[in-house]
Amino acid sequence: SWKREFNDYPLEKAAQEYLLYVQSLHPGCTYKTYKSRIKPCVEFLRNQGCQNLRQITKGVVLKLVSSFPEHRRMTLHERFRSFRLWLRWCAQHYDMTEFNPCEGIVVRVPYDKECEESWSEQDIQRIIDASPSTLYKFFIALMGYAGLRLSEALNLRSEDIRSDTREISLVGKGNKFATVPISDKLWAIYLNVMDELHPEGRFFPPDKFEQNSPELAAIFKFVLARAGLPMPKKSLHHRLRHSFCTNLIRAGVDLKTVTRLM
Repeated sequence: SWKREFNDYPLEKAAQEYLLYVQSLHPGCTYKTYKSRIKPCVEFLRNQGCQNLRQITKGVVLKLVSSFPEHRRMTLHERFRSFRLWLRWCAQHYDMTEFNPCEGIVVRVPYDKECEESWSEQDIQRIIDASPSTLYKFFIALMGYAGLRLSEALNLRSEDIRSDTREISLVGKGNKFATVPISDKLWAIYLNVMDELHPEGRFFPPDKFEQNSPELAAIFKFVLARAGLPMPKKSLHHRLRHSFCTNLIRAGVDLKTVTRLM
């Protein structure tokens, strides 16, 4: 009836149905990420008096963008991108012709030099040398020499590594299956771990290894200090992944290959 009489749709219901749609396609981390970005936007729109989708005007969207926190560099761009995708989905799903309040609005991410800095291969080797154990060296090398995300490294299992092809098989972001080649440096550290510990199942189980917690960050800061490297203000473990990408480009690897590896 909302379609027939008003060619409009309730705001809250549209948000709920969109999140159900995202959950059906990408359950897990991707769904939680979109939910965390859409939910504050819907709350802001509700406080602005928007009950239906067509009440979202370009002026309201500009107010929404100005309310985004500026202390996190990528929050501006990623939250607006998720919000814009939601409105586009609404326009198509509810047959709302020419509904595009985000048209012409561009969110420019401020340049943050500190966030762009990365560690060279020599720096990563210094971090590995300063690590307190063979297992922790393997943990750092997975991100610095293979580009794994922190969660992917923590959840890695011994059966995920194929010795015949020297590859890591894993389920990455968006529940997508991927295989990552193992470099010579990472392979040497992996062999040391297998010889010393003979692990079965998870390499980093919660009862023996700190998970994504302040304690894990504190250990990494201690290792950085021990390696004599300056302490970054943010992006601790994820900077290893960024450094892996940057070092590939420095080595002359073409961008298409780098993109596939990342």
